[in-house]
Amino acid sequence: MNVQDPQLTENKLILLYILQQKDTVSAIELSDFIVFKGYMDYFTMQELLEELLYAELILDLNGSYTLTPMGEEVVTTFRYRIPNSIRDEINEYARTSTYRRSSMLEADCDMTQTEQGYTLNCLIRDYDHIVFSLNIQAPTEEKAFAVRNHWMQRGLTIYRNLISELRQ
Repeated sequence: MNVQDPQLTENKLILLYILQQKDTVSAIELSDFIVFKGYMDYFTMQELLEELLYAELILDLNGSYTLTPMGEEVVTTFRYRIPNSIRDEINEYARTSTYRRSSMLEADCDMTQTEQGYTLNCLIRDYDHIVFSLNIQAPTEEKAFAVRNHWMQRGLTIYRNLISELRQ
C-alpha cells in the first residue's frame, strides 16, 4: 500500500474491511455501497480494487470479491486506521445487507417537451440520490413514451451492464 497518500491507504483499507465483514461481495453491491456512502467515486474504487488484486490481497471470483489470507492479515493489523464512524457504517451494512439490499436502486425518467420534440432524462436513483443520468431526445410524444417505458422496465439492467462494461 502507498503509505505516502493516507487517503488512498484509508480507501484501500475500507475496501478490505468491507470484504472482511461481508466475506464475499459482488462488484455491483460493493460499488452501490461505496458510491452511495461517498467514501470514494466509482473510478477510484476500480483503480484501488485493481491494485488490491495485483497485490494479491483480494480475489476476483467472477464478478465478486473476497479477501485472501494476506488481505485478512493486512486489514486485521491496520483496521484502526479506518475512522470508527466508517467502521460502524460498514458493520451495520454487513449485518443488515443479508436481509435487504445495500441500496434501493430504481429507474426513473423525466420527460420534458421541447421545440424539437421531447427530452427524456433517464435516471437511476439510490434512495433520493441520483447515481446515473442519461438525456435522450425523441421527436414525437409516442416515441418519447416508448423510450420512457423501455427505460422503466430495463433501466436497472442497462445501468448494471454499463457499470460491468466500464470495469473491464
